[in-house]
Amino acid sequence: MVQLLLLLSFAATPSVVDPLSLAITKQVMDLNYYLKNLGSDQVLETMDTQDQGKPDTFIIFKTVDNNKVLLMHLFDMNRDQKIDVVKHFKDGKVVKTESILDKEGKVFSITEFDPDTGYETVKTLFDQQMLTKKISFKNELRREEIDRNLDGKVDKWIHFRNGKVLKTEIDENFDGKTIKVIAGDSSARSSENK
Repeated sequence: MVQLLLLLSFAATPSVVDPLSLAITKQVMDLNYYLKNLGSDQVLETMDTQDQGKPDTFIIFKTVDNNKVLLMHLFDMNRDQKIDVVKHFKDGKVVKTESILDKEGKVFSITEFDPDTGYETVKTLFDQQMLTKKISFKNELRREEIDRNLDGKVDKWIHFRNGKVLKTEIDENFDGKTIKVIAGDSSARSSENK
């Protein structure tokens, strides 16, 4: 599977956006990016789901013993000739999705799933102003890691238990040394001690 990285040409360093895709560096998910490493054992099929003369759905298969194994499913949801959603598959199960969440192409999301349970494990959101990583365990949000100034370093952590904020940690001056801890909901803290 293609490793995807996003390297931005503005203030962010590469480490802040590693989870995001090179395909969206120009605020568009480019079909050609996903096709450039197509192996000889891989096949692209296209569909025009609305009979308008241009494909809006793209499926990449790998051929194994004359059988097709689904690798990726790409969608042009608004038919603007740009990919809006990419689903990555392993053993027939979705393991990652990439999405552009707004019409301008400035808000991106990448969601990773546990292939055994289908549960969301990590969701990364990037809106040009901050990068937020939401980490879940057994389909429950456990922590948000936020880079508020796009310097490549997490500077805010929000810890959750049972849907409530357990505590928040903030590096207010972005120095990586002085972390302010703010207590959260007391019922979240008491459930943590059980």
